[in-house]
Amino acid sequence: QQYKAQFGNFFVNNFELEWHAQSFAANKELFPGLDYSDVEKSTRKQNHYESVGPFPFARIVATKDLPPVDEL
Repeated sequence: QQYKAQFGNFFVNNFELEWHAQSFAANKELFPGLDYSDVEKSTRKQNHYESVGPFPFARIVATKDLPPVDEL
């Protein structure tokens, strides 16, 4: 319900993002002048879901899967 309240009926099939190498904590040794502590604290595992239908994420996210409010 919290997810639906926040995002409503918003749906995306695909979108392209291109990130600079300094955006990834895995590259922090290449950019010693940057502080990656916030990136490392907020990084989560991204799940991969197989889908055979047109709306692969048409589901309600369980409360336990939402980040705590103090992390937002």
